[in-house]
Order: sequence, then C-alpha cells, then structure tokens
Amino acid sequence: MLATQSFFKNNPPLFEATGGTTSTVAGYKYHTFLIAQTGNSIVLASMSVAPAIEILLVGGGGQGGSGTSGGGGAGGLIYIADISNFLAGTYTVTVGAGGSGGGAGQGAVGANSVITDGTRTLTALGGGGGGGYNGSTYLTATDGGGSAGAHAGYSYSQSNLNTAETPTSPFAAAGGNITTGGNTYSNVAFGNNGGIQYTSANGGCGGGGGAGGVGANGAAYNTAGGGVGGIGKDIASFNHTVWGGSSDTTYAAGGSGQNYNRGAAQASGIGGGAPTSETASAADPGGAGGALTNTGSGGGGTWNHGAGIGGDGASGIVMIRYAV
Repeated sequence: MLATQSFFKNNPPLFEATGGTTSTVAGYKYHTFLIAQTGNSIVLASMSVAPAIEILLVGGGGQGGSGTSGGGGAGGLIYIADISNFLAGTYTVTVGAGGSGGGAGQGAVGANSVITDGTRTLTALGGGGGGGYNGSTYLTATDGGGSAGAHAGYSYSQSNLNTAETPTSPFAAAGGNITTGGNTYSNVAFGNNGGIQYTSANGGCGGGGGAGGVGANGAAYNTAGGGVGGIGKDIASFNHTVWGGSSDTTYAAGGSGQNYNRGAAQASGIGGGAPTSETASAADPGGAGGALTNTGSGGGGTWNHGAGIGGDGASGIVMIRYAV
C-alpha cells in the first residue's frame, strides 16, 4: 500500500476525458463531435491538477435565400482557450444542423450547438437564413442567430432591406462575454451582421455574416452579382483534426448573396457557400452552393428572380483539446 501511495505521489495520474472521436497529435488529445454524434456525452474527470482545456463550439450555418437572395449567416462561434473551471462532470453534446429545406424565399435557420451538464451550459446559436423573393413578396433575412443572414436584393424601395440584421447577443464582432456555472469567460463569442441590399435600383443582395467579418453590400446592377459572405474565424489549433493539416479553412464563414441580373459571382467567406453559377438560366436556375461541411458556415443564395433553392448551411461542430 505504501509503495502504491508513493508511486501516485511521485507520478500523479494524467487528466483524461472520454467521448467523441479522439485523436492525439503533437502532444495534444482532441475530442471531436460532428452532427452524427449529437446527443453523445463527454466525461471530464475531476483532478487536483488539470491541464488547460481549449473548447470550440460552432452552431449550424443558415441556409441561403432563394430568388435575388441574400447569403446565409454563419453559426455563432464560441472559443475558450482555457476552460479548466468547467471541469468535472458528464456533459451532453448537441451539434447544430445546418439550415436546409427552406422553399422559395427566406432560407432556413441553423440549429444551436450546445454542451451542458445541466448546471454549466455553453450554447453557440445557429446562423440566420438569407432573405429572398417568393414570387410576390420580398422576405427579409432572419434576424438574430449566431450571425445574421443577409437581405434580398432588387427591390431597393423596401427600406427595411437596407438595414443590416444583427446577431443575437452575445454574438458580436468584438466578442461577447458568457457566464455559466458561476464563471465568466470574456471575449469568447463571435458573430456578425448580415449584408444589406444595394441601395440603388435593381440592387444586389448582401452576403451572410461571418464569425470574423461582415457580409458586404451587394454590388451595382450589371456590375456584380451579390454581396461577399463575411469571413470566418481561424482557430488554427483545431483545424488539422478535421481538415487534414490545413490551416486555411476558417469556421463560421458567411454565404454569399446573388443578384437578379446574373452578374459576376461574388466570393463567399472561406468555407461559406458560393452563389449559384452566373451561367444558370431562367429555365435552369441551378442551386446555390452549400457551405463546407462541419464548419458552421452559411449557404449561398440563388440569383434567379423567384426560382431556385438557396444552398444549405453547414452543420456545426464541438471540439475540445488538452495537452497529454
């Protein structure tokens, strides 16, 4: 017994968590939860000395709108570099699905990503859907969400489309504070406004808000197709576990919008959905681009006036990592 006590005194047990898909790379252990693992749990052990734990939650991205439509907003992103005070417990993980299934007009919102033990909870809100046109009415983007969707274009006379929608607090460009379980984590939640329509006749539509940037306004008629999706946020320490070593992909990028006149297609945020091809015709409007999977990015909008379906938003992701 004394020998055993002496061993553990000189060689304290390492911190260990269980749950999700695990991998160990360069001295760090990763636990990754994708959409198929929603509802599963992660168990964090109680230790007298625990390592710094990084945690990333991204909500599902919003769907792009259809018909002269705005891009989908990115899911809200929460990144905490050291969440050691969050330890000890069994946490249920929910991974938010991307927005999909919306018909003509407004895109569907993304779903929330959540990690909770019933007392301590972090929630990354799903992104807003892009605005669009349903054959008779211009529909606004979905307000709120992790990042807001972007408004439709073309009908510049509708002043309500000339004001950017904003994400739900505390998802803000500068980062918001989150309090849970008696602890406050500062500047950890990120989201952005959706882009607005161009404020001239037959204006383009806005791009969806991204985690690290704002969707640009739609460009002028006959000049460019729609708003650029807002850029996402680069969490380099987590990228290689999903993207095979690449640090080029950002999380929670906004989808791009598209203009009625099929102007030059505008870029999305990195990982966000691109607009439908500018070569599509009224008879074959084409589908807008879906966002890169597992990033929580927004889907792209369609160009054709009242036709086509906006691109799906990407599902979110929940990940933790710690030194081993």
